[in-house]
Amino acid sequence: MIDQYLLRYFLAVAETGNFSRAAKRVSVTQPTLSAGIAKLERELGARLFDRDRQGVALTPAGSRFLVRARRIAAEYEHALVELGEVTDPHAAAGGRAQHHPHAAGRSLAGAPPRARLGRGA
Repeated sequence: MIDQYLLRYFLAVAETGNFSRAAKRVSVTQPTLSAGIAKLERELGARLFDRDRQGVALTPAGSRFLVRARRIAAEYEHALVELGEVTDPHAAAGGRAQHHPHAAGRSLAGAPPRARLGRGA
């Protein structure tokens, strides 16, 4: 099973096209992010990014994984919202359901869900 933080790192690099910007997005150092991506590539048995001086590009395997990673991220966020609706005392009392107070802190790539998940892409 892939650790959530590795999925966050992958999405950040894929969406920024740059390890330094991705590290800032997920609030880790660039070496930490690079080590996480290397670990993910080992776990999956596939190279996900081509790296060169001009930046980072998804490999064919990385492009295929990106589709799945976005789905996983969306499902995770939907689960957090549903969990928040169930645990919200206002929802239980028939009031309007609110998002779980910690859901934003647990989002997968650090940007608002629509921007991060690239809806429609």
